Amino acid sequence: MSAFEAAVAATVHPVAVAANRNQLVSLVVSNLFGQNAPAIAAAETAYEQMWAQDVAAMVGYHGEAAAVVAQLAPMQSGLQQALQTLPGMLANLGVGNAGSGNLGGGNHGDNNLGSGNNGSHNVGSGNAGNTNLGNGNSGNSNVGNGNRATRISAAATPAAPTPETGISAPGTSVAEILATETSVTETSEIPTSAAEIVATTIWASATAAAVTSASATPETTISASVTRATTTSGLVSPGTTRWALVR
Repeated sequence: MSAFEAAVAATVHPVAVAANRNQLVSLVVSNLFGQNAPAIAAAETAYEQMWAQDVAAMVGYHGEAAAVVAQLAPMQSGLQQALQTLPGMLANLGVGNAGSGNLGGGNHGDNNLGSGNNGSHNVGSGNAGNTNLGNGNSGNSNVGNGNRATRISAAATPAAPTPETGISAPGTSVAEILATETSVTETSEIPTSAAEIVATTIWASATAAAVTSASATPETTISASVTRATTTSGLVSPGTTRWALVR
């Protein structure tokens, strides 16, 4: 018998309580000359005893219930600890995993699919490293079994184009000199009676055209005029000619 059932059995039946109350009402109504006073007092005494019996039953039930609650306290603490460790248990599916997101057993890392991996993001078993696909690999990003190195994947880098300068040195394969023509006309010196030497006038024109085929730039034409300046330094002295390149 449980504590609740024992408490219910120890209490007074509600029908007996109702009968006592009905009897009290009947005695009070018919008590015109006070002849029912002893009977009324007896009914009240019986009712008080019913209350005392019910209180004793409830006190006993409370004591037994408190003892049961005291035994439930360690179970509640254990349940709380289990709830605290539940996220880690749900994060790893397997036994002996240290990390999160592991599916298997004995993994040390995160997001491993397999067993005995020491690293993260491995698919397989016995890998020591990260992002390995296979078994028994030592390193990173290996595909296969038993690899002992790290796979390095390098993308080809296109060579940087060299900016075109638009200038090519003459005499190379990138430049071709089309035409260079120099015409020089000299007038012989004519002495005078004052022993002055008339300056010789030379007019020279040179035109060069350079076309750079490699850079595909428009044809560049350079025109230069060469001018001679003549000075007379004295009697019977030949004139001194100076040349200047004007662009």
